[in-house]
Amino acid sequence: YRRIYVDGMQTSEHIAIVERAIGRPLKSTEEIHHVNQKRADNSQTNLVVCPNHKYHHLLHMRQAALDACGHAGWRKCTICKQYGPPESMNPHVRYAYHDDCKREYQRNRQLKKENHADA
Repeated sequence: YRRIYVDGMQTSEHIAIVERAIGRPLKSTEEIHHVNQKRADNSQTNLVVCPNHKYHHLLHMRQAALDACGHAGWRKCTICKQYGPPESMNPHVRYAYHDDCKREYQRNRQLKKENHADA
């Protein structure tokens, strides 16, 4: 991030631009998202204020899904790495997976455990 001076204080350029645009300092929980994901592009139209890190992460997840499969709302299975609609996934707090993938994963894990015990 490019650093600049505002009122004698050093800050990141994108922060200064956003704070000037919204007319107040950013809250400690707020983060700035670059829409086109180019951190050097600090144009006002490329900057979005996120209320917290979780929301900022959600924007990145949705953009990755849109780029990968054309559906921003789809989730990526942590096991097979394929995207699918949320209703076809078993959601977890941090990840999602297909039920079939989870069963196969658990079966393979059990077989591995049994083979290791036999050795």
